[in-house]
Amino acid sequence: MSNPYQPPSAPVDPAGETASRTGIVMFSAGLIGSLAPTMVAVAVVPQFKDLFASFGATQLPLATRLLLQFGMLSWLLPLIVLAAGLYWPDPRRRTTIAFAIGMACLVVLVPLMVIALYLPVFELARSA
Repeated sequence: MSNPYQPPSAPVDPAGETASRTGIVMFSAGLIGSLAPTMVAVAVVPQFKDLFASFGATQLPLATRLLLQFGMLSWLLPLIVLAAGLYWPDPRRRTTIAFAIGMACLVVLVPLMVIALYLPVFELARSA
């Protein structure tokens, strides 16, 4: 039977470097996840706007109109993740909250943006 009062054989990480690296990775992933809808709004939405104008589409679905009008507000998403990572009231949860917000942006908003952009294309195909 071994003595439970002996010091551990593996070196102890007193500074918490592993936790610190994990927090940085989670925060970075959240920030990148929140940048994805922003890049869609900047790179893809203007091309679809021109496409709809060339087709003479006047009656766009509500989701498409909202995305075309307010898509540039997606620039606020990385700022929200940054603010959560820096100013969340519970310092131990800051990186987790920033990660969750960023991943929610990636998983929820990007598919909704793609659907909103393709709704008029589906309607045109249905009416033809």
